[in-house]
Order: sequence, then structure tokens, then C-alpha cells
Amino acid sequence: MLCYALPPCRPSSPAATYIYPPASGLASLAAHIAPAPIRSIAAPRPPAATLRTPPAPHRPATTTMAAGKDDDDSGGGSNPPTAAPPPADKALESLGFEFTGIGAREVAGRLPVTATCCQPFGLLNGGVTALVAESAASVGAYVASGGRRVAAVQLSVNHLCPARLGDVVRARAAPLQLGRTIQVWEVQIWRMDPSSTPERKDQLVSTARVTLLISNPSKPEDMTSHEASIKKYAKL
Repeated sequence: MLCYALPPCRPSSPAATYIYPPASGLASLAAHIAPAPIRSIAAPRPPAATLRTPPAPHRPATTTMAAGKDDDDSGGGSNPPTAAPPPADKALESLGFEFTGIGAREVAGRLPVTATCCQPFGLLNGGVTALVAESAASVGAYVASGGRRVAAVQLSVNHLCPARLGDVVRARAAPLQLGRTIQVWEVQIWRMDPSSTPERKDQLVSTARVTLLISNPSKPEDMTSHEASIKKYAKL
């Protein structure tokens, strides 16, 4: 039993009278004033974080179009990718030659003079010049004959001025005679001067004359892709 001993109170005035509660009342009082048992209260849990899947990165849609189709073609269905046509002349393409125009009356192109095109002295190799002349004339004869088979039978080259490593030369081929079975083309190769002025013009590097035989055999299967590469540059 828990008992509380209360000190006697001194009356503030003679007339005041204090009465202490009985022993049973003390027990009841102790039950009321006894400290309540301590309860452990768990801290409130923070709300669970909502996991969100990050959005996928935006990727622009790509559209594959077949060659020769316009952008506004709404024919329905996707067109399979079309392989690029081969170069007009693989040998020239391997040296870096680029056709700038192909036609029945003129063939033009340009070639940067790299180390691959030079002889040991750093000058444009004469064999490269001959290759440019014959190939340009052959492409022109092919177009002028309407796609018939051509073969060079005679080539004459005159080297007039050297082209050095780092220069850029341009070639121009034009027909001298367009016969049914024989064509003759003249090819000029010029060294381009970036600071060309009326007083300082491009210099003529070489001139060539090419004679070609025109025949009409059945076309091989790979001529279809060759025609596509020629038409890419020619205005037919």
C-alpha cells in the first residue's frame, strides 16, 4: 500500500479547521494521482515515396523513302530502303575524282592532287592524267550513244604543265566527232588557281584525244545500276 504522509498545515486563522482524510481515502487518492504508465509511441511513418518510371528519351521518327519518291507521296505502306547507285567510274572514285556534270556534249569533274595521285617527285602522275581523260571521254560517249557499249581504242596525251601535291585540277571532255560506230573526244585538264584573276588564270596541265568504238551487244545485268549512277549526274 502506498501511503502519503501529509505535513500538518498551520491554520492561517484560529477559526480554520483541517480534517485529514482517512487511511482508506489515501489509497483511493494514490490510485488517482499515481503516474500513468509510459507508453512508447512510434513516430509516424513518412508517406511511402511514389516511384515513377522516368520517361523514355524522345527519339525523332525517321522515315525511309525510296529513291525517286516525293515527300508528299501518300501511297500507303512503307517503302524499303533503296541502295545507292555505284559511282560512275570506280577507278576515278578511288582516287577522289568527283563528277560535276555529265552530258552528251560535255563531261566535267575535279580531282584533288593527293599523295596517291603523285609520282615520287610530288607531281601529278601522267598515268592518272591519262586515266581521267579516257574515263571522262568514255562516260560522255556512253551518254551520247544512248547507253550503248563503248571502248577506247586510241589515246593520245600531251603534258604541258605540272600539277603539284595539294593542287586541284578540273577536267572537261567535249566531243569532236559523234559517229554511229566511232566517237572522238577531246579532254582538257586544268590546274585550278584559288586566287584566279584576269591576269592570273587557271593553267592548262594536259590535253588528250580519245577515240572510242561504239558497239551494241546485249547489256550485262550490272548495266542497270551503272545507268542509274550516270543519270544521277546527267541531265537526260
